[in-house]
Amino acid sequence: MLTLMTLGPAGSDCWLAAQRYNPAAEILTCRNLDDLFASFADSASELALVPVYNTREGAKRDARNAIVAAAGLYWVDNVVLPLHLSLFSLPGKPRPVSSAGRYAVIRC
Repeated sequence: MLTLMTLGPAGSDCWLAAQRYNPAAEILTCRNLDDLFASFADSASELALVPVYNTREGAKRDARNAIVAAAGLYWVDNVVLPLHLSLFSLPGKPRPVSSAGRYAVIRC
């Protein structure tokens, strides 16, 4: 059975992407990218699924840097996982205006 390592916990976006890539794989999860890369380097899994897009800031930027710094890694494939996020505000607080000129959240 294929083992695939990604960020966790089970049910997270990364875990869902790993499941989409290979539903029959054993999915191993790590709490952070440092643990993921250390475990992967120790051959704890055959593949590692790592979030790499939106890499300007934060943990995904760190993933990109770790991938660039690692020797012997090969980019094998991509998994696209559509995400739907909602932006909320509290009553009486300003509502951000989107680039389209509409409110991000409109009370129904």
